Amino acid sequence: MKELAHSHIAVMQQPYLEKIIAGQKTIESRFTKVRCPPFQAINQGDRIYFKKAGGPVIARGLAGKVLFYSDLTDEKIRTISETFSDGLQVESSFIECKRASRYCTLIFLSDVQRVKPFRVPKKDRRGWVVMSSHSGTLDEAAFDNK
Repeated sequence: MKELAHSHIAVMQQPYLEKIIAGQKTIESRFTKVRCPPFQAINQGDRIYFKKAGGPVIARGLAGKVLFYSDLTDEKIRTISETFSDGLQVESSFIECKRASRYCTLIFLSDVQRVKPFRVPKKDRRGWVVMSSHSGTLDEAAFDNK
């Protein structure tokens, strides 16, 4: 029995959000010190809504291949960043500040499209939110489209 696809909200900073929309950044990475979503919480085919930090959702896409890494070391982080540098589109300073990370999720993105901006009722500081599996997708019409 195939598991239902989940929907996710990814909170993004610039310039990475615009690079995703432009198709330059084709892999979204999440490096964390603790085991938290999207680590082991996202699957190929899941829908991702890209929310501007402090602003509305402005794009959506699908998760393609997903890779998970744990027990990271400086060497593993360096290897990941070098191996996937074209798709990651991050500066060396970004990787440098992730040196204390122990977990990494790489999400190969597909079908990324800009959407009419809409706000979601999110007030916490989480950078990644997994929506309930029963809904499947985020109902854009149910939110403030101002």
